[in-house]
Amino acid sequence: MSQRLFIKHLFSCVAPQFKHGAAFLTYRRNQISHCISYFCTNINNFNKAVVPQQPVDLLMQNLRSASDTTDILYNIQQHHAIMNNAHIMQALQTVFQLQKSQQSTMSNGELLHSDSFQLLCKILQNKVRYIELNDHLTALKVLSFIGVPTNSKVIQILLQLVTKQVNDLTLQQIVFLDFILKDFISCPLVDALKIALPIVFEAHFRLQRDGCDIKQLAEFFVFAIKRRLSEKCIDSFVGIINENKNELDIESSKIIVRTLCEAKRTETPYRILLHQCLDTIVDNIHRFTFHDLNNILSRLASNKRTSSHFYHEEFLNVCANYVIDRQCDSEQATWILRNCNKFRHMHKRLLDYICERIAENPSCFDKWATGMIVTFINGLSISDYRPDNFHIYENCIADNLLKFTNKLELPWLRICLDLCVLDCWSHELCNIVLGQDFLGHFLKRGNLEDSSELIQLYQALVTLCPSYQGNLPSPNLIEELVTKVQNIEDSKDRSPLLPALAHGLGGPSYVYSQVYTKLGHFIDHAVVMRKGGYSVSINNNMEDDAKNSIFVENITLPEDSQIILIIYITPKCYTINTERIEGHVRLNMNTLEAMGYSVVHVMQGVWENLLDNEKIPYLMQALQNKCQNQEDIAATRT
Repeated sequence: MSQRLFIKHLFSCVAPQFKHGAAFLTYRRNQISHCISYFCTNINNFNKAVVPQQPVDLLMQNLRSASDTTDILYNIQQHHAIMNNAHIMQALQTVFQLQKSQQSTMSNGELLHSDSFQLLCKILQNKVRYIELNDHLTALKVLSFIGVPTNSKVIQILLQLVTKQVNDLTLQQIVFLDFILKDFISCPLVDALKIALPIVFEAHFRLQRDGCDIKQLAEFFVFAIKRRLSEKCIDSFVGIINENKNELDIESSKIIVRTLCEAKRTETPYRILLHQCLDTIVDNIHRFTFHDLNNILSRLASNKRTSSHFYHEEFLNVCANYVIDRQCDSEQATWILRNCNKFRHMHKRLLDYICERIAENPSCFDKWATGMIVTFINGLSISDYRPDNFHIYENCIADNLLKFTNKLELPWLRICLDLCVLDCWSHELCNIVLGQDFLGHFLKRGNLEDSSELIQLYQALVTLCPSYQGNLPSPNLIEELVTKVQNIEDSKDRSPLLPALAHGLGGPSYVYSQVYTKLGHFIDHAVVMRKGGYSVSINNNMEDDAKNSIFVENITLPEDSQIILIIYITPKCYTINTERIEGHVRLNMNTLEAMGYSVVHVMQGVWENLLDNEKIPYLMQALQNKCQNQEDIAATRT
């Protein structure tokens, strides 16, 4: 019963009561009571408006539920005459989803050349002026993904409409459109948009940035860096993200780290942001795969020459521990080690882990790529660490390296030098590398690093390996390289130890600075100490008065005295996290001692932490201790 019929029936029950007697009134009263009861029970149904049922949009349903692109094309072919804007956009979105997820039986090329898709593009072209700006961007995305040419009519119309509305774009739409345009070939409309988008973005960001979440801020920051927006704009994003650092999530952190690595920015706010993102990654390390971590670490390590700004000790440690805890294979372990080497970061557990796996199966080197072997011995050399089980497989290393001597692109001088650091003297390998033709290949590059490594290798073989009878660089070549290295060293800043040494020993005449050996060693300072630890004036005893050619061998020693060479160890000469002197530097000092000289080294980190009134006593004590040690050694020999 409808509400209208109910009310009519109610009044028909009430009206006749004035014409009849008491019995009839009782009857009517019962009828009214029944009607009121019925009304109370069905009142909700009465209140519902009777709405005519809307017709079902079967075309829309078919477009949404299509499981293959061919279904979409069939519906377009059959119903293109009745397709409206909503149908067009739904067809495009479903096609994009199916093609991107590779759930379609058609390739993008087949789709592009199909008549039905061409028909869809034509319908879009006719109705494009009546769809919204956001749908224009969606259509560009889909058509670009399918491979519709940039110079096609439908793309050009879409680009023209977007260009006219460019000032209405939100920051999110600007970033999205910029992403789409990267796949378009150059044309006037594309070029105009690429110029306009950064300008519009910078004009809008002050008004729209405050309501953005951290993910959006990360995307906007990437856009600002890649499109080289103004420093003020970029700094604003850095400041906002730093203020909301507690909201950083994994994905945003990954995006920001990648962008900062590409930008190579080293200012303090950028460094704070980078380390905050890496802290977030460290806290969520269990949610990363090995390849995610290695990718991030590789990006950081690619900037290691730019600044220590990109070094994050804890992140490197968790990457190394990740390999160990999950028992990754040797190849993955050496990938992490290679990036640790670039930072000069020592992780003893990682080195031991690789060594243990090798010791279990020394023949594994037969299956290792050359880069893995080079990375492994370089990691040991940087850390100046020869494992206890190294003797088990040291011959295997040298034998396997000999198989690859035809690969001239490898850093053979450094490889030989690393083996020398590990006390692994491969005469055969050194003989090949120091051959005239082989050596000429490296030196023709004019790389100063090659020259320095050759000098060090020569020093090591001559002083520490008297049994070596193979090829050596000619004396003329060594003299030429030493002169070249001297010119470089002379141009560097002088050691800061000189004032304290001169004051503590009795004056400048007791110290010589920037001294060399004829084998090519560079020494910061040389002093002469006689028995009892007393210093000797040496400036007037020099046989060579040329200030730029001071050789230790030319210093005349009084009776019962000895030369002490002082080397200032800068951070580039020791591991970044443990301040352990690198193997090459230790080998350099060993060769000096093998020539009969006493060596005292001073670490920059230690020196800079000393108070001014502590520096002179520190140096004098170091010299006294060295003198006493040498006297004790001489006494035991006699």
